[in-house]
Amino acid sequence: MGPFELAALLRDELVVQLEQSLAGPVQLAAVHPGDIVPAYSSCAMAAVRVAAITPQAVQVGCGLPAYWDVALDLVVNRCYPASDPSVTPDMDLLSALADAGVSDAQAMQRTLCAIPDDFTWTPGVWRPVGPQGGVYGGVMQVTVHDLDAPCCP
Repeated sequence: MGPFELAALLRDELVVQLEQSLAGPVQLAAVHPGDIVPAYSSCAMAAVRVAAITPQAVQVGCGLPAYWDVALDLVVNRCYPASDPSVTPDMDLLSALADAGVSDAQAMQRTLCAIPDDFTWTPGVWRPVGPQGGVYGGVMQVTVHDLDAPCCP
């Protein structure tokens, strides 16, 4: 299984797990290219992004790595209720959004269980993002170790 296939597997599982989130299911999901997942205006979006591919243990006689570590970002974006920035937001609403964000983080944690048993992996920190551009959410990184690398042809 390569990095893209692993990302697609996690994207599909994240969609399933988010159905149980307090914030509800997402409307869009992608394996996202690039170095960030922008805060699109979609109110319910999930993405998995290949964040880094790091070579491990060079094979003797080949000069190429025997294995790769792949860092993947799981991302969820939700709409932040529009409000007048000059007015103090409703504190109960802020608490509810925080609770929904933590529920999304728990869905991300459950998603990691879909990583095939023949891989070892290290979960990373979940961190909230936003609200920027009317979007808030969170990002969690996982590093999957020892994906096979082909030797020289």
